[in-house]
Amino acid sequence: MKWLDNLASIKQLHKAGKCPYCGQENTDYRLLEISSGKGYGDVWCNDCKKPFHISRIEVSETDIREKQLPPELKY
Repeated sequence: MKWLDNLASIKQLHKAGKCPYCGQENTDYRLLEISSGKGYGDVWCNDCKKPFHISRIEVSETDIREKQLPPELKY
């Protein structure tokens, strides 16, 4: 999976890191909690518009980042 390094960066540094497709650092993410420490999220590149959806992930209060997805992402 191309986005694994980004997921580690999000959990450790709260930054999405470089895009695995185009190499740009203009990336962003959101993590939402569904119930008691479990949630989902998305990480994406604002330059090439490639996203990755995370269907199940452990989230803590410090991980949660509610952000609107850009409409032009290419899933």
